[in-house]
Amino acid sequence: MLLNMWTVFEWLKEHNISCAADIPNGSSCIRYIRLEKPEQPERPEDQETVVLRENKEPMNRNVVRSTVSCGIDRILIQNADVITAYNCISECCDYYRQWGQKLLSALLEHKSLQDILMIGHEMFHRPMFIKSAGSLIYAITEEYDDNVHINWKRFVEISKSHSADLDSVIGVSANSDFQVAFLKTYPSLIYSPVYNSTVLHTNIWVNQKRVAEIIVLENNQKFSSGDPHIMHTFQQIITRYMVDNSEIYLSSSNEMHFFIDLIEGKPYIYSNFNHISQQLRWHENDELAVACVIDYSKCVTPMLNVLNEQLSEIFSNSCFFIYSNLICGIINITKNSGYAETVSVLEKQIKSKPFVCGLSYEFTSIDETLPHYRQCVDILQSASRGGGSVMTAYQTSIPFIRKQTKLIPNIACYSHPDLERLCAFDKEHNSDYLNTLFNFLIFGCNYTDTANNMNVHRNTLIYRITRIREMIHCNLDNPEARKNLLLSYLLVDNELIHAT
Repeated sequence: MLLNMWTVFEWLKEHNISCAADIPNGSSCIRYIRLEKPEQPERPEDQETVVLRENKEPMNRNVVRSTVSCGIDRILIQNADVITAYNCISECCDYYRQWGQKLLSALLEHKSLQDILMIGHEMFHRPMFIKSAGSLIYAITEEYDDNVHINWKRFVEISKSHSADLDSVIGVSANSDFQVAFLKTYPSLIYSPVYNSTVLHTNIWVNQKRVAEIIVLENNQKFSSGDPHIMHTFQQIITRYMVDNSEIYLSSSNEMHFFIDLIEGKPYIYSNFNHISQQLRWHENDELAVACVIDYSKCVTPMLNVLNEQLSEIFSNSCFFIYSNLICGIINITKNSGYAETVSVLEKQIKSKPFVCGLSYEFTSIDETLPHYRQCVDILQSASRGGGSVMTAYQTSIPFIRKQTKLIPNIACYSHPDLERLCAFDKEHNSDYLNTLFNFLIFGCNYTDTANNMNVHRNTLIYRITRIREMIHCNLDNPEARKNLLLSYLLVDNELIHAT
């Protein structure tokens, strides 16, 4: 395994060698050790080699006896000669190399995740555990008592019952400072709102998807700057373990991969779809819809992963998965009691949570998956941060169409001038003719239905329509003219229309 200068520095201190660190880089790159004798000329620095030199400068020889360098990083040793330092660093390299080999052997021998965790514990000597992205505890150091943390006993019980740690999920998912931890690919030291202390934290990524995390608690032992680099080696082993045991720890269903290919625009084979539809028990005329749920923090928090698992259990004959930092679901509307019931269930699940959900129109052809996924993304982009709501294509389609239409160059000049005439008259006389015409067209030019909807007397409506016919140029008895006027309303500002 590759070491870094911070690890070497901490090792020297633990072995009673007084030293000072000047380590601006500190990356894990050390493979070799080289001892330079005083009579040898200095050679070019090697970024992968730790070089030890006896201090030759007479002015500070009493302060610094020898130096350890790797690239731009340096350690200044005050109470040990270069041979003593060389032997100490050699022991350090041997120790960590043996640990790395022990981890790799456990992986190759197909040891359990708990066994591998305990090998990791030999290095960190602190309470630690491995959790799923949804906070299911896969492995934990059970030998610690309740003094580790007020909830440590509960953590151990949760790991044995194979249930999600929901309290921790809420605590970290709602904390904006800790949310950045879910996006990192390299281990880091970060303050945890759940454990009320600094933790050594790292994510496990497989195919650019966050599938698990490793957490080491401080437990009254301060972490050193070298600990994240040591964790990086352990992280790589756990990542390999997750890949090798994907059927146990990773969601890799055929349905998920099939639908990801669809929304990425990749071609698919109809025989594959037939197999997927059989697995999901879809019938030819079943109506489908795409649902997308996003966390307001714009990252995949444990709470979002837990919701993904819950939706997968609740919606039958459907497929939910994490894609592009959101939950994506292909829901069989027919098999789940219709569109209205689907909306109701989604609202219940994300109520009081920091999520927003977009739900597409229904469709029956699998070829329509991609455009309806894009429809959901458009809904999410336009949705306001309202505290956990479901926005459907039925609610957002008209504002979206109007917004997109206005982006077409010179489109405004195609709005029928009759609307401008009515708008100008309304402003001058404080009337409501523009809105009246819109309602009249929407209700198929039926006087009774329009009057009831507008809550006005039928004779009042007849008078208004008569006056409108006198002011406009369109013939309201002509279907094409009425179509022209209705389409023109898409180009009229929202505040000019007050129809229900």
